[in-house]
Amino acid sequence: MVKNKKISLKILFFVVISHTAVYGLIGLKQSFYNLLIDTMGVNDVQLGVLFSIYGAVGMLSYLFGGYVSDLISEKKLILIALGISAVVHLYAMTIPSFHQLIVLFTISGITTIFGFYPASNKILYRLSGSDSSGIVFSLYYTFVTVGIGVTAVIGMILLRMWTNNEVYRGLLIFFVILHLIAICGISVSKIGEEKVKKNSDNKIVFSEIPQILKDKRVWLAALIIMANYSLLACLTYINPFLKVYFQMPEDGILKFNIFRTYILATILSPLLGWIADKIKSIIKVMGIGFIINSICLICIILSFEKNVSFIVIAILLTIFTVIVSAEKNIAVAVISELQIPHSRQGTTLGIISFIGFSPDAFFYLLAGHTIKNGYISEYRNLFIIGLMFAILGLICVAIYVMKYKKRIA
Repeated sequence: MVKNKKISLKILFFVVISHTAVYGLIGLKQSFYNLLIDTMGVNDVQLGVLFSIYGAVGMLSYLFGGYVSDLISEKKLILIALGISAVVHLYAMTIPSFHQLIVLFTISGITTIFGFYPASNKILYRLSGSDSSGIVFSLYYTFVTVGIGVTAVIGMILLRMWTNNEVYRGLLIFFVILHLIAICGISVSKIGEEKVKKNSDNKIVFSEIPQILKDKRVWLAALIIMANYSLLACLTYINPFLKVYFQMPEDGILKFNIFRTYILATILSPLLGWIADKIKSIIKVMGIGFIINSICLICIILSFEKNVSFIVIAILLTIFTVIVSAEKNIAVAVISELQIPHSRQGTTLGIISFIGFSPDAFFYLLAGHTIKNGYISEYRNLFIIGLMFAILGLICVAIYVMKYKKRIA
């Protein structure tokens, strides 16, 4: 763990800015799903295809990016990712055709997942050590969420003054500026410099990979993350659900989304990380979250058969959003609970992420087809799919706790 707090905070700040920048275009789906549909000239299925392509590329990038991050400097990986990503965001401003969007989303899968993701997480593991991973990761993703929230607020303000195309381009310009700030900051920072030892003991040996694959804890952790990430993907469709089910205006949907995702979840996330560090188990905290999410989803599914008021649905969606978002912020930190050596962290992270974030490759396409007609009953089916993943996560947590309870006691 890095002991100089000033250096640690500076590094954390620039990594947060980098995250907000490289995930800019991809992250717009969370708050501006309807805006992307209108501006890009695509439908739900086509947008689902784009994000599934991004996810498929990302899955391969998790494997190879994790391994590469164990071999070369995190600083180099992040700078390369930022440079390419800045060009992607600039080109996206031209509102390209669907086939050109496929290319941009493919490149984005490489820059975000192959380059930035493993490098940034290895930096966070070093900053946190094994005793404070919950709070460090939750703070990091809380700051990232604040950045996304600022983007949502900017977009909401611009929507009142500009056309959809102008808002879309304005947000992309904002992301390009963040790229430039991040590149300048990381270039002069000491990110990754404490690692520059040529000793081969600090690097993974290819023969160690089968040992990682045989570790059942790795597979259980991967499935737990996959369950949480699938629920996170469900959040993308809350905005169109509210538009269909309650005929809410876009401005009202954005305000509710900011309240759920960027205010309440931001407040709860560090608390969840602190609790995880206190009980010395992120996985146990995730299990409690799966129970709460299952209850919320069951209530929402049953509400389709009755005339339930907006207030009740809003409360359920808020609890669901806050728990899923807060747990997402600490999910990747489960690797610290597995006590993986630093030389293997990138590769282990890649394997876990390949499985854990696989919903990027299939969930959006599945969801796009599930709600392709925009019927209310289709959204009920989507929530049922989410419930199945919540139950899967709960089962995996139960197996992990029962089988490895001595290690997390």
